Amino acid sequence: MSALSTSFTLGKASSPNGANVEHNNREFIADNVDVNRIADNITYVKQDVRQAYEELFGDALREYNARQKQPCRRIDDYYEHILNGRREEAFYEIIVQFGDSHSAPVGSENGELAKNLLDEYIRSFNERNKNLHIFNACTHMDW
Repeated sequence: MSALSTSFTLGKASSPNGANVEHNNREFIADNVDVNRIADNITYVKQDVRQAYEELFGDALREYNARQKQPCRRIDDYYEHILNGRREEAFYEIIVQFGDSHSAPVGSENGELAKNLLDEYIRSFNERNKNLHIFNACTHMDW
């Protein structure tokens, strides 16, 4: 067993090559995916981003809208409001990787170690990051 590199990548919802939930959930399959291994992927959380926004901001949005005297100041859909705004990101994607397809191929000892490290990382994420909400999390074992 050899040492594994660790990498973290941040993607933005607004970036053309940033966050891609459809790819992560394999609703869109890129060329580097082995379709025969998709069943080996692990899904920890799969919540629609609009449901996450409702859960996190729904009550506050209703309170805000109730206080608005002018209808033009009301926000119908907070997710769309943020998505189409210029100041905030609708969400961020964090990609965490231990090793790569050469140093930790699926089925190898290092591959199992990488899978276990990722499993522990995601399972303890909320304890370390109480102010962040995960609406989608998965480990890809199909490369």
